[in-house]
Amino acid sequence: MKSGWRVRARGTRGFTLIEVLVALSLAGIVLASLVPLLVASVHGVDQARRLTTASGLAQGKLEEIRNTAGVVAGGSDSVDATGRGETYTRTWTVGAGPTATCKTLTVAVAWNERGSHSVSLHSILEQ
Repeated sequence: MKSGWRVRARGTRGFTLIEVLVALSLAGIVLASLVPLLVASVHGVDQARRLTTASGLAQGKLEEIRNTAGVVAGGSDSVDATGRGETYTRTWTVGAGPTATCKTLTVAVAWNERGSHSVSLHSILEQ
């Protein structure tokens, strides 16, 4: 008796359509569950980049003030260090130091990205 359907012989290797569909469904579920992890990792990298940029700006201002001769006063400025429109606000204050010939210097860099963030560096200046 011949029919239009081929009968699969026992012992032949291969996958049925249902097995392939189940495997693809499981793979899709696993990959979809990894999307939030990818998004969180991208946000973490962006936050680390901003923190590194802010630390560099604070260090730069600290070195600039250290290399300035004469009396140093507190102040602030805004900087777009990346050229992407990301504004960082630097504020520096000079106060009395541990001895009469020293002053304390604090440089703080703040930025707003998904909330308010800041980095502060402290140093002692010998005069």
